[in-house]
Amino acid sequence: EKSETEGITQSSLSHTELMRKFERKLGVSWNDVYIGTAVEQAIVGIAGIATQQIGAQFRTSTSSQTIITTFSLRFNSEADLSSFINYYKENYPGLLVQEQMIRYQAGQLTSIKMDTRKLYEEVAEWLGGYSTRDTQLGRHVN
Repeated sequence: EKSETEGITQSSLSHTELMRKFERKLGVSWNDVYIGTAVEQAIVGIAGIATQQIGAQFRTSTSSQTIITTFSLRFNSEADLSSFINYYKENYPGLLVQEQMIRYQAGQLTSIKMDTRKLYEEVAEWLGGYSTRDTQLGRHVN
């Protein structure tokens, strides 16, 4: 059985491939991934954070040795951000990049860098179990 990443080298894993995998695993439309916040909501949701990800986004950069995906996420408090960081450190070691540089931004988006390969191979697999539907349908937490 071939793994999904077989044939995709570190340098060729594109943002589009990552988004396509999120689309498949989350069972949402391309627009929910590309324009909406389905991925961002799931990324915080599996860590137990319910904050609505209004205006959140993610981008992939292939300019360095390790392909980095930067998420701009919303957190209600520094405690929520700490819970998020601890969840990912514990469950996906090595996923967070330059973790010591992550700073809580009250009322703003917080920038979080992740290793795209780990995100693609490990985290995206688990996102399928998280339903963003409940969060998107009127369950607003400010």
